[in-house]
Amino acid sequence: MGPIRRSWPADLGPYMTEWDTEERIGNRYDSFMGVRAKYDDPYPLSEKHFLCVRQLGWGKHTGIFLVDTFGNEVLLHEEAPGCFDPMPLQSRRRPPVHPSRIDLSRTDGEFYVQNVYLGHHMEQVEPGSAKFLRVVEAPPMRTWVPRGMGDWAAPGDGDSHHPVALNWNHYNNKRILGTVPIDPDGSAYFTVPAGRFVYFQLLDKNGMMIQSMRSGTMLQPGERLGCIGCHENRLDSPPVAELPAALRRSPRALADWHGPPREFSYAAEVQPVLDRHCVRCHDYAGEAKSLNLSGDKGLIFNHSYVNLMRGSPSLYIRAEQERADPLPLVSSVGSGPMPVLPPYSWGSHRSRLVQMLREGHQDVRLDDESLDRIVTWIDINAPYYPEYASAYRDHPYGRSPISAGELNRLAELTGANVKDRWGHGLVSFTRPELSPCLAPLSPGDPKREEALTILRAGQARLAERPRADMPGFRLVSPVEIAQQEKYDRLMKVRATIAPAEARCPPE
Repeated sequence: MGPIRRSWPADLGPYMTEWDTEERIGNRYDSFMGVRAKYDDPYPLSEKHFLCVRQLGWGKHTGIFLVDTFGNEVLLHEEAPGCFDPMPLQSRRRPPVHPSRIDLSRTDGEFYVQNVYLGHHMEQVEPGSAKFLRVVEAPPMRTWVPRGMGDWAAPGDGDSHHPVALNWNHYNNKRILGTVPIDPDGSAYFTVPAGRFVYFQLLDKNGMMIQSMRSGTMLQPGERLGCIGCHENRLDSPPVAELPAALRRSPRALADWHGPPREFSYAAEVQPVLDRHCVRCHDYAGEAKSLNLSGDKGLIFNHSYVNLMRGSPSLYIRAEQERADPLPLVSSVGSGPMPVLPPYSWGSHRSRLVQMLREGHQDVRLDDESLDRIVTWIDINAPYYPEYASAYRDHPYGRSPISAGELNRLAELTGANVKDRWGHGLVSFTRPELSPCLAPLSPGDPKREEALTILRAGQARLAERPRADMPGFRLVSPVEIAQQEKYDRLMKVRATIAPAEARCPPE
């Protein structure tokens, strides 16, 4: 493939600053928003001429342009509300019709991997060390809060901007669909529910991540899709060899992860482990109170999640991790750098928390399932909320049970920077009187009593209207109920159309 010969705009330099470096942050993510006129829908007419649509002004109005590689642009047509997908119409020979790979009578499809040890950086993985392949789903976002409500960190921290506060440093909730064994030759063949946006992870014999796919893929019903290896070059052809072992038999079904597939909730999956093994020391009055691992609910997250993530790099920077001694407490990739990362470069193998627990921390000995829950949480990128839906969509971050006015007043009364990302562990709605933000105020101080009144109001609201990290959460906003109902209607239509189409043979 040849290099780029021309771009629109002509000079991409100002928009490409450090785009592929791990240190990029802030507005470099969306630097192309500054392009004055945006182009879309190219259709080639020759090697040097093509049709496209181009934005007219700053609005959504677009026109059809004839563009060439010499820099010329001619507006051919425009009309309200805009144009899209220009295509010349003329008589031509009908192209070959490929038979459909879709079987609408099925609800799943089939994936296969020829050899997981082939691909970018995979020479660093010892053959035979990958024992399982895990399939993780990133479910669709069905609800969202008003613009600006979800942002919960400073604008310079590009990893923390969300349509609603969801995790510490990335944007997706997760659902673990299951795992499948990898054959000794590195092959795997398995079924996955159709219509799910999924990605794959390689696990070692201890269930710890070796490598993770950081894009995603999806199957249509009855479709079969395969790859050569993990992050292999897309121009590579399959190696000439005998049929992989996994493809000599029927596809395997995925084995569940500690129960049926479900949206992953830190409070439900990880916090109980900390409650059993850690909180007796790591609490407000414990021997190791400097690291509070209690499940007390804060403005957005609970205290253990805030303190574990606050003690870890907020952005993935490999050079910092390689220099780190000791390892980061929790090594997650966040929304991550652009390049393909090497195996073992982040996740449970690079997390000091896992290292301590595996070696034995004080007198703590975790059972296999408890350790696996912590390991898996880190390896799927340390998510917190199981879903986007919000019980407090008009409050700060879409999660806080106290309003913006109450939060501002709390900051005034306590002098604590409770609104800052690093101050989110200063408020407890579970035990308001123990909130660290109250520490500067003496008992009986009117400021302390007013601050406690605000915190207890938040506590009462959470009891009446639990948020998504609590049992009993339900949709309460008419806007989000309507959004969910629209999605449900779409799924119902899909379910009724598919069987009917399955009965109609293709022409």
